[in-house]
Amino acid sequence: MSEHDIYAFGWEFYLGREEEAKIILSGERVSKEDVNAYSRLAPCTRLHFVNDVIDSIYEIENGKEQLKADGVEEGEKEFKYFDSTTNKLLLLDIGTEKQHHKLGGIPVDGFKIPQHEKINVSFQYLGFLSNTDPLFSWLPFEKLQIAYPIHLGVTAIYFDYSNPLEPKVLDTEDLEDISYAYDEINRETELVFEERYLKAFYFDPKVNTNYFGFGGIPSWMQYPQFPICPVSGTPMKFVCQLESIPEIKLAKSSLYIPKDNWSLNTHVGCMDFWGAGYFYLFMNPETKTVCMFIQNS
Repeated sequence: MSEHDIYAFGWEFYLGREEEAKIILSGERVSKEDVNAYSRLAPCTRLHFVNDVIDSIYEIENGKEQLKADGVEEGEKEFKYFDSTTNKLLLLDIGTEKQHHKLGGIPVDGFKIPQHEKINVSFQYLGFLSNTDPLFSWLPFEKLQIAYPIHLGVTAIYFDYSNPLEPKVLDTEDLEDISYAYDEINRETELVFEERYLKAFYFDPKVNTNYFGFGGIPSWMQYPQFPICPVSGTPMKFVCQLESIPEIKLAKSSLYIPKDNWSLNTHVGCMDFWGAGYFYLFMNPETKTVCMFIQNS
């Protein structure tokens, strides 16, 4: 009899959808050595296999493990063990000294903010991540410039970054279902955030530290949403996620925001992702395709 385990930084998946479950578990898989520490940040899971077939599922929170209440569902009982690499969790925080990465500010010279005929609001420049940081050395170019219409409701937006200074919005079916948060914001609205340095570091359970985002492994506000690259048809690699950052205010705006307008001041006057939301960024470094979206509670 052979026994194996898969540990995951997450808990939402259905093994009856085998292909989807493998994508989720591959993106969330962590080592046995790390899982208890990670479970202090978010619920984790241990899947136990006997003779390569799923036998039981355990939930892990704050380092304590217990058998999942509803166990392995009927449609999940044929799910088989598979090999994949483990992931390491990164934390993101605002840096007080110069770092590899930047939030807000103005784009580097030559960067062109994208637009698309189906998107009737402006894109906001959110900053850049740099492969000069060893933790992000896998990025295919030195600076991954990030611009996204954060006041747009959409499942996801895919970009062609073949030219990293002039990303193009790909016309995917996601753009057929769009909603808008504010009538006051249109394509011409300029919203520029204050500039801050962004630092990335491995999670250390022995160090009590502030953070407002993750790298390495996503933590989901809703059901896991690992995008498939529209060019290659393969799962995209997680880059990072950011939560709303009230500390980063608007530095410049063409939009008049009355002091007594709570909604505009709260959700437009700072780097806000639909309230208690997260901004997610994925990339296929081979095809230079990028996916961005927001999940909120």
